Amino acid sequence: MNRIIPTILIYFLFSTITYAQNIIIEGVIKDSKKEALPYANIFLQENYFGTVSNLNGQFKIIIPEEKRSDSLVVSYIGYKTQTFSISKIKNPLEVFLQEDPTTLNEVVITGYTAESIIKKAIEKTPINYFSKPYKFTGFYRVTSKKDNN
Repeated sequence: MNRIIPTILIYFLFSTITYAQNIIIEGVIKDSKKEALPYANIFLQENYFGTVSNLNGQFKIIIPEEKRSDSLVVSYIGYKTQTFSISKIKNPLEVFLQEDPTTLNEVVITGYTAESIIKKAIEKTPINYFSKPYKFTGFYRVTSKKDNN
């Protein structure tokens, strides 16, 4: 019995030490005019793990140590995506995204009655919705607040 208690204490000590080994990356996302890009996507390239920047373009992401060899991807609609090697990132990370102009194809707008829209939606129910159970992987977001803003 005397050996069990020290063994348990050592186990908890080492488990908290290994749990605490995370990589914390903080930074800000801006455009070429140095204006903040709110709600930019920041995620790991090889793992389903990420976050979103706040209204000021700031973000904080906590990455487990075992994902150190992965790459951090920063993307925003209308801008070119940038990729960074996690092991080479220095805090704070300041990312400047370049605009990526895209020409859109011609858009044709057709007026439909409410009745015709509902009929089409009902006809396409088997195509648009699953009829069998399925698994879905979701994401969660870690947020941080500074200066009560």
